[in-house]
Amino acid sequence: FATVCRADRVHAFEPLRITHSILQKNILINGLSNVTTHNAALGARVGSCALFSFGAENTGSSSFDMATGQDYAVTTIDTMNFERIDFIKIDVEGNQIPFLEGAQQTLRRLRPRIWIELHRKKGEYEPADAALRDLGYRQQFALSESDFVYAPA
Repeated sequence: FATVCRADRVHAFEPLRITHSILQKNILINGLSNVTTHNAALGARVGSCALFSFGAENTGSSSFDMATGQDYAVTTIDTMNFERIDFIKIDVEGNQIPFLEGAQQTLRRLRPRIWIELHRKKGEYEPADAALRDLGYRQQFALSESDFVYAPA
């Protein structure tokens, strides 16, 4: 996003320490000065969580139990007090509802476009679509069978 989409500023959230370290190295290798990383999961409230599953071959498929554990930091979009957000990409491996709960004020205030990963077979689509509609968003189009773009209605 920092390079291809020419974003002015990117905030990247990655809870896994190993993946966060790789992210930071990629930023250095690519000479990016407009990316800030946060070693935390995004949820409904500030706290901590436990690793639920770890994808050794694909760490991006790892998931977290937001209700238990103290191993990984959790923050919310609302506590970040962003002054401007144009676009949010949400890929939170089943934790879409906690993410949206912790971003309600920001989404209502700043109205960014949203790219969200939702898997129908895992029961993620309907609850997240309903939550986004409650926040005043409507699906604009599907990028794939599991990636959707929403915009303020």
